[in-house]
Amino acid sequence: MKDEYGRVQTYAQALREMNTGDMAKLISDLIVEVSGVKISYETVREKLEKITE
Repeated sequence: MKDEYGRVQTYAQALREMNTGDMAKLISDLIVEVSGVKISYETVREKLEKITE
């Protein structure tokens, strides 16, 4: 996987560098894909932000 500067990254590195919005979108999409349950990315983002308070 390459980052925005063309450097090769592992998936773990890419996940660590994601901002909260991107991480929330990824999690929301994974939930829909795995379970078929739609959860808004805004809800996931709020939960992620509460963890870091």
